Amino acid sequence: MAWNAGGLQECPNPVADYSRPTKWTVRGNNFNNNSYRRVLVSESDGEFDFFLTGPTFQQLPAIQAWADQPGVTVASIPTGYVGGHSVTDLGGGVWRYDYALQNLTAHDSAQALVVPLPHGVQVTNVGFHDVDYHSGEPYDGTDWSVTIDTASSPNTISWYTQSYDNDPDANALRWGTLYNFWFDADIAPAGARLTIRPFRPTGQLHTWISVAPDRCGDAFCDVDENDIGCAVDCAFLGVAGQVPTDMTMAKEAEGDVSLDWVDSCLGGDTDYEIYEGVIGDYASHVAMQCTTDGLTSATVTPASGSRYYLVVPNNGFREGSYGSGTAGQRPQGFPACMSLSVGACP
Repeated sequence: MAWNAGGLQECPNPVADYSRPTKWTVRGNNFNNNSYRRVLVSESDGEFDFFLTGPTFQQLPAIQAWADQPGVTVASIPTGYVGGHSVTDLGGGVWRYDYALQNLTAHDSAQALVVPLPHGVQVTNVGFHDVDYHSGEPYDGTDWSVTIDTASSPNTISWYTQSYDNDPDANALRWGTLYNFWFDADIAPAGARLTIRPFRPTGQLHTWISVAPDRCGDAFCDVDENDIGCAVDCAFLGVAGQVPTDMTMAKEAEGDVSLDWVDSCLGGDTDYEIYEGVIGDYASHVAMQCTTDGLTSATVTPASGSRYYLVVPNNGFREGSYGSGTAGQRPQGFPACMSLSVGACP
């Protein structure tokens, strides 16, 4: 394939479904190197023969052929990607989630794919498939790592490669390339917003409207519940209070810091979160520990530099005050452990 650099322009219809026979509506010629044709494969004594069959579908990516399979949806993603997903009911209360992500024209490339998960979901059979680089290409072909985060809001499963700063030749999803991701889960699907993180520092986050295990009804009020039309999890969950100001800090061996505080002012608060920020930056705090198992003390290992710590109570569904001063209520951390809803103390 040849890349016509002068033809890189954004597709003006980012929600096109690519249904045949309609071609993508584009300005310029940036899709003139996207065509596909089916191939029949036969094998005899370990040798394979390939035969072209059927017409050539011009100005359509090969991922479109996957959409010919029952239950597969292929859709565009603004800024140069196209994605496909399929959910298969395996029986016994288990579903297989398959994703295919192709970079058509995105120069910033992709460093990670993040799929939101409901709290309490059981995820198994996680997989990943990429391309094999060869013939002197400089790129590292190491498979992407995977992490299931059960402390974030919402929970997530993430596939990722190294950052551009660590290795400019890391196994990013570069233009003209397609990667596959999959897992099994014990919760049925619903619409979801997946996140594509950019590889190059100048890139931007991309949102992929797809599917994932249903988060509505898991009784956790995640920070984006209202955005995804799932306010039911945030209804009637009460409010959280604040921790009194008499918290003490002490330096421990090896540079650790011990924190001790008294109970929250609201009896419904059953747990505590710890946020860490940079002294001098009033709103730099990020979640460091989303649970202390109800304990009113913890030992933390500070990051480099001058740091401050906030202890925030929660009632199992919502978190409370980050503290307040002359500037008013300190803003919520990002990312946050839970949705914020501050109640008045007695």
